[in-house]
Amino acid sequence: MSFCIYRASLHKIRALLFAVAAAASFPGCSHLNGNSDGKDSVSFVSGRVRGISADAGSYDKEFIAGLGSYRGSILLKERTLIAEKDTIPFPLHLEGHKEYTFTGTSRAQRFRLSIKRTNYTNLIFRFTSSLNGKQEYLRTGKAVLDPFFFNGTNAFDDLENGEIFPAHEYRWKGEEGTLSIHSGIIPDEYGRLRAVVTFRDREDDKKHGRSPVLKTSLSVLSKRL
Repeated sequence: MSFCIYRASLHKIRALLFAVAAAASFPGCSHLNGNSDGKDSVSFVSGRVRGISADAGSYDKEFIAGLGSYRGSILLKERTLIAEKDTIPFPLHLEGHKEYTFTGTSRAQRFRLSIKRTNYTNLIFRFTSSLNGKQEYLRTGKAVLDPFFFNGTNAFDDLENGEIFPAHEYRWKGEEGTLSIHSGIIPDEYGRLRAVVTFRDREDDKKHGRSPVLKTSLSVLSKRL
């Protein structure tokens, strides 16, 4: 499976993230809103924290720390990130506190990913791969959104329909190794959500690679309509 990665300008990413904003308006979609009085915000100026008045559970500490290296002004306000004069919504294509299961196969290898969005930046996940019915890889934990998601997205080829779809990266790092969940922003033509997982085992270099494009079942579409 081939894929390409690109970094788009803020103007280009706005177009990609328009789909996220539209998906967030679907009935029954939970946004995990912050305070309605507008106090749910975090500000950075030239890489320094200017002030924090946010709900502690809205954004992961690792995500906030990562923004500290940004050479400019950043404001986190409820479900949006404001970089200089550009306002970008956080990825909300996954309903809050709802578990999604993605599956896929590559020859005799089967992959399964379960994720749940717990705030604006975090995914709780369980990822497994099995070969000939025997589980050979298992990782669980919390993956955090790339702090610079507003600079661009990754893009992957969906070989099933020939589409190239954008995806945001959520990262996990532990004693056993590293793992990234690339959560697709736009569903396929059947409404199935898409994801790709890249992983590396710290002790066994042979246990690394990338899953095929994993998808949810068609039942997800019927539940959202």
